[in-house]
Amino acid sequence: VFLLNMKIMVLAAGLGKRLLPHSHQLPKPLFPVLDKTLLQTTIETAVLAKPELIVINTYHLAEMIERYVASMDFGVKIIISHENEIMGTAGGINFARKWLDGNDFAVINSDMIIDVPWTQLVEFHKQYNSTSTLMLRKFTGDLNYSPLAINNQGRVTRLAKTKNPDHNSESSPLIFTGVSILSPKIFDLIPNGRYSDIVGEIYSPMVESSGPLFGYEHNGIWKDAGTLRNYHRMIMDELGNNRCITSHSKSSNIIDPVFIHSNATLENGCCVGPSAAIYEGATIKNGAVVKNSVVMPESVVEKGESIDGVIR
Repeated sequence: VFLLNMKIMVLAAGLGKRLLPHSHQLPKPLFPVLDKTLLQTTIETAVLAKPELIVINTYHLAEMIERYVASMDFGVKIIISHENEIMGTAGGINFARKWLDGNDFAVINSDMIIDVPWTQLVEFHKQYNSTSTLMLRKFTGDLNYSPLAINNQGRVTRLAKTKNPDHNSESSPLIFTGVSILSPKIFDLIPNGRYSDIVGEIYSPMVESSGPLFGYEHNGIWKDAGTLRNYHRMIMDELGNNRCITSHSKSSNIIDPVFIHSNATLENGCCVGPSAAIYEGATIKNGAVVKNSVVMPESVVEKGESIDGVIR
């Protein structure tokens, strides 16, 4: 894959409201997924497109994200676009315009594990001279997502409650994956200097007017951590993929698959697993039982406590 002059924006400024209370102390992009963070996984996915530049926007707990990025080397130039007030999805893109303008660029959310067919996506975008091309996938019935529909040419004819006059109600519903290719023409549609949501303010009017908003369907790997339920499901799924890294303590009972960070503390007589992720600085106290659960960084499972199916 070699995409000439491609720049990629990673959206990492959000408040993570659906991940409270954990997102009070930890920004969503830094939520751990076994031995990586969501942001690391996202940047690695972006790097596969061989971009000349990655721009990451920050707002909520920005210093933590900025420190993290500075501590890593992804082999690509990364610029932080820090927002002093949160600008929204369209506003954040517009705020980073000075780095992105000029050629088509990609935007990717920082809360998922996804495989992106970058070459095909960009070729499709260019073929239709699209202003924005959304990477879509089959609707899974998850109520957290607004259903979309496209016509035979791939033009988006339905977006949430907005429908185009040509919309065919029999077309199978799709959902947006959080990856898109944008033309610099998008900047003409975004209001300057204020918060702006791309779906409500930019894409919905485009759907109504049959504007150049297209969708490319790709049903590859896609796991999203936008809600606590989805984050929990993602971790359990990753544990099941045998990416398990265990540091066994002789005095505790460990039942694979588990992930136990080397800086987690497991006291005598605790039982961890099956299907448990214990992150950096976490403590599992004497006699505690942890299964089907995620214990976040610095969290404590108290003496004799038993947890099952939770994020602590």
